[in-house]
Amino acid sequence: MKPNTDKIDDAILALLHLTSFSEGKGDLAFTRAWKGHDWEALDRLHQKGLISDPKSKAKSVGLSKEGRAKAEALFQRLFCDFQEKCNLRIGDEEAAASGSRHRG
Repeated sequence: MKPNTDKIDDAILALLHLTSFSEGKGDLAFTRAWKGHDWEALDRLHQKGLISDPKSKAKSVGLSKEGRAKAEALFQRLFCDFQEKCNLRIGDEEAAASGSRHRG
């Protein structure tokens, strides 16, 4: 049996939200995420128009507006409790406890 690549893509897109950060301000703000995930899945997400081309020297990919919105929705659906919206990304909980802000 072959794995469902659409489900894999959804999980990876949700994980991209977890490691996402913003660059720029205002109308020029752009969301990026570290690209340490399966290359074939990242390529499929690029073909769907959800992220920038992962085949670059950059260590991160850009998320399109649609990709950013879908990533957040998938993160909420896959990784958060049913009644509660969670906004934590890696490091946010520790940063909140120490009084500092997570970049992004």
